[in-house]
Amino acid sequence: MDNFPQRLREERKRLGLSQDGFGAAAGVSKNAQFNYESGTRLPDVGYLGRVQQMGADVVYLLMGVRAFDPSAAPHGEVAATLPERLQQERKRLQFTAVQLADKAGVDRVALTKFESGELVPDATALQKLHAAGVDVAHVLLSLRAGSHAGADADDGTRALLQHYQQAGEEARAALRTLAALLARSS
Repeated sequence: MDNFPQRLREERKRLGLSQDGFGAAAGVSKNAQFNYESGTRLPDVGYLGRVQQMGADVVYLLMGVRAFDPSAAPHGEVAATLPERLQQERKRLQFTAVQLADKAGVDRVALTKFESGELVPDATALQKLHAAGVDVAHVLLSLRAGSHAGADADDGTRALLQHYQQAGEEARAALRTLAALLARSS
């Protein structure tokens, strides 16, 4: 976990939050968040679960390998148009339009217009949608799942991530704890 503080800071910034805001959302003080990002202290499993719910890639935090790769998620049949693919992504993520707009910080009316084809999302909107879990490469370019996902990972890492993604939440929590313990002993 030698780079954990750096990766935590990177994930916080990717989500567009201040230390104070990120810490508050994760249920800790600004001081505790500062200590985690400076490497003075390590967070507990409860904290990691809460930051995962906020959209942080916990596998990346612990292991330095991106598990949150939207292009690795299955999409099924590819829709023909950008608005249809955006709707398809929202449904894959199991969000209503209101939920996705709120999670991404995108105006609800604008999202509705993006999905109807009345408006085309700009770079800022796409960045916010990506941070909320939308596979922007799929929406824009119709790239299919696995077309380049994990190209830099070896077979063992891909298998580990696949098993992790298939596990239930209790098993994931146990794996995160085990990974943290193993990293400390390295």
